[in-house]
Amino acid sequence: MQYYKVCGNINTTLNQVITINKCIEMYNKLESENISNNEVIFETILDIYTQTIKKDFIFKGCNNAIDKVLSLKHSYVYDSPYCDIFFDLLKLYGYNFKQEIKDAIDNLGRLENPNDNKAIIESLLKSPVIQDISFNGRDKFTIYSEQFGTTSFTLASHYFNYVEKIKEYINHEQLNARCHHHTLFLADILPDFYAITALCKYYFYGNYYHSFTYNPDENVIIDLCVNAVLDKERYYYLYEAKDIVKTKNSDFSDIMRLVDQKSLHLEDYIAPLRLALYKQYLDYIGYNGSLKEAPSLR
Repeated sequence: MQYYKVCGNINTTLNQVITINKCIEMYNKLESENISNNEVIFETILDIYTQTIKKDFIFKGCNNAIDKVLSLKHSYVYDSPYCDIFFDLLKLYGYNFKQEIKDAIDNLGRLENPNDNKAIIESLLKSPVIQDISFNGRDKFTIYSEQFGTTSFTLASHYFNYVEKIKEYINHEQLNARCHHHTLFLADILPDFYAITALCKYYFYGNYYHSFTYNPDENVIIDLCVNAVLDKERYYYLYEAKDIVKTKNSDFSDIMRLVDQKSLHLEDYIAPLRLALYKQYLDYIGYNGSLKEAPSLR
């Protein structure tokens, strides 16, 4: 399960703030509210589902309703006779069904052995929006959905097979829930690529902050959270991503030095997120000049 800093409609909410402290206060408030609202919906769905099928479940290692429902989906629902009931409930509460494709990418991308995929593919095909999944035997999965079209992705671990530092990172670091860390890591290694932080659509309610890397030469997005490399247009379609800030990696360190000089109160946030929050503040006050001359928030 991936967690991100989440936010509501940024264009609306930022119009309500007048200082950077207020911006952070609003940001944290919306983060908690979005997570809370999604958890309430997941908790409701879990209660209704278990009561309907008259079955109780024990959830090990799950700390909240979101984790519980996602764990239940993969460990029980897909292969149960009550699959339709589960997805009907999700639909009733306004579930973002593109999440099924994203979850499939996550599960397939993080297989220890991508060729050992039969069991997970058989389960994923029970999803109402996934009709076919194929693997080329080397590095690429293709997911076909009648509703959302065809999504192909390359395993990032294979894409960077000849970049030893990145390959080691993928093999040994925690991948899920660390999008900003991954983007910062790649910024130091791939100077001609871009670091992007965007708002992406959440499960039911609101958006979340998400960072990823862009290769302009191949027009692909690299998302190490799911060990995947996707066509940019396809990625933005699935994640419904709206860019906050896009920075060339070769400029990232210099830009962050300027941002950190001007935004002391953002020091608790990891670099890609600090930059995004400062950029949102500048957008709010209508500043369009150079970063060097931008107002200081210290």
